Amino acid sequence: MTQYQIVVIADGDSPYCEGNPSSRDEAFEAVKAMQAATMYENGQEKFVFDYEDDILIIDPEGSVIYAWNRDEPRDVAAYADFKISGTGTRKLLGWQIVDADGLNIHGEENDPFGLASFEILSGDAVEQARAWVAENPGYKVVEAFAGDIEEPSVISRLPGRASTPTAKPAP
Repeated sequence: MTQYQIVVIADGDSPYCEGNPSSRDEAFEAVKAMQAATMYENGQEKFVFDYEDDILIIDPEGSVIYAWNRDEPRDVAAYADFKISGTGTRKLLGWQIVDADGLNIHGEENDPFGLASFEILSGDAVEQARAWVAENPGYKVVEAFAGDIEEPSVISRLPGRASTPTAKPAP
């Protein structure tokens, strides 16, 4: 199977691999979702990948075939000498629940567990969240990586924290 890579150069730091889609179309769909991804920081919604971040799609031969920054595609010629070797991987911290638009629902009115926006789930809390998502179409549990959330707090158990068995349908 042919593998593409999605590489992020965040704030000009060392590149890291964000994913390995199996097709060119899948790679472009993933980048499209990344371009629209937002998070809440200090009560303000902001893009996960901002003006200081570049997102690259690398083909199976190791060539950059697409380069994007917050508002526009970039000239791939600027990445002609880009070497994929040396890219790191992001550290998985835990999980969060998102709505159909990919927005974190922690701390929002449709959050069934009364979490704060900066809380990340692990252990039993993830299993409880996955069970809730299975019963509530339009929501999913997604990865939260180091650097995604400012000053994250990891929650491993949710005893007695569920406030409602279902949430309002996702838009």
